[in-house]
Amino acid sequence: MRTPFARWSIGAAAVVAGLAVVPATASAAPATPPQTAPTAHVTGTTCTVEQVEKAIAAHEPTFAHHLATHPKANAAFEHYITLTPAQQQAARTAFVAAHSHAHKRWERHHHKLEAKVTAVKATCGQF
Repeated sequence: MRTPFARWSIGAAAVVAGLAVVPATASAAPATPPQTAPTAHVTGTTCTVEQVEKAIAAHEPTFAHHLATHPKANAAFEHYITLTPAQQQAARTAFVAAHSHAHKRWERHHHKLEAKVTAVKATCGQF
């Protein structure tokens, strides 16, 4: 049985994946974001996509498993974390406009995810 945090992590993955996909869909591009190289730099860190994924596996294995078993969500996640801050903000704005219920859920629960994000950012360079 999944813990509430594990369910929330998977929900957060869906939101993040949705954030990356919505702008692409809005511009009539394919629903699946482009493939991101494992060596691509992750915005806000000194790490690569591969290092961040390893840190996620160490800190939140349920979320890592979700990404590993859902290729479209994983591709969207990888794409999103390599966008510039301005591109990420544009993606969030577009997603919120299209999915207000997800934004309300995020507002209620994002504090639960912040500690995990901080841990991943602080340790990804070790992987």
